[in-house]
Amino acid sequence: MRWNKGGDRLAAASDQDALTLFSPMEQFRKTAPRGFRTQAVHQSPCPNRTDCTYLKAFGVLSSAPFRGDHPIFTESIRRIREHLGETGLEPVPQQVLERLVHSSGDLNLAPLLRFSEGACGQGIAALRHGALILTDTAMAAAAVAPMAARTLGNSVRCLLDWAPATAPAGSTRSAAAMAQAWPELTQAAAAAGQPMPVVLIGSAPTALEQLLDQWAAGASAPTLVIGMPVGFVGVAESKRRLAASGLAQIRLEGSRGGAGLVGAALNALLRAAQQAGQRHPHNL
Repeated sequence: MRWNKGGDRLAAASDQDALTLFSPMEQFRKTAPRGFRTQAVHQSPCPNRTDCTYLKAFGVLSSAPFRGDHPIFTESIRRIREHLGETGLEPVPQQVLERLVHSSGDLNLAPLLRFSEGACGQGIAALRHGALILTDTAMAAAAVAPMAARTLGNSVRCLLDWAPATAPAGSTRSAAAMAQAWPELTQAAAAAGQPMPVVLIGSAPTALEQLLDQWAAGASAPTLVIGMPVGFVGVAESKRRLAASGLAQIRLEGSRGGAGLVGAALNALLRAAQQAGQRHPHNL
């Protein structure tokens, strides 16, 4: 099945729960995860500039432990939730926050975390439909590859696979890699009828800037950017530019970030998709 080309499948979208892909409306009502209630079809523009149909399904994701979770992890999340108190976040963004806190040990991340409207739902829909995950470092790729294998089976690539041996004058290896990788990956996704890649930036603000340059010049938009570069040089500027871009994004303000945090955010989306009762995309 091709991405967002019509046909007999609908994408159910809500940040209160994960996006699920089903056949017609009747099939959705029969097979919707437990606790969901369906509402009318809502037409909405697709973030990748093509036509999408979204079916809003409102419900609450299960807070039961993920299959295979260690009891220490489960207890850690319980304590984190207790410390955070009421955040006002919907279930999937709440899970993202909890994973970030668990990975960093920092209970003060909540005021810094930003989600564009519908970001979690868009990301989960793309991951469910086979979107490639592109990371800026090998460490971030290592953080998400095991969860991707356990859940949706998405491919994970590291930007440095395209990096030159030395940095070009006035630039960085990561920026040069993004300049080469993004056209290649978006063309491959379009040819395969897949959504555009989900991009994780935890260490390289110059790679984020380069991606935004390409987007401004008319390149295909990433389905979702998890933009959390860490550091003090160029980081704040790249995050401000991402915030103003209009791209679907999960962003951490300030100097905090890193490979572990972008990996934690992406893993939360993968877990949310699995908790919603979804299966491997090739089985749809």
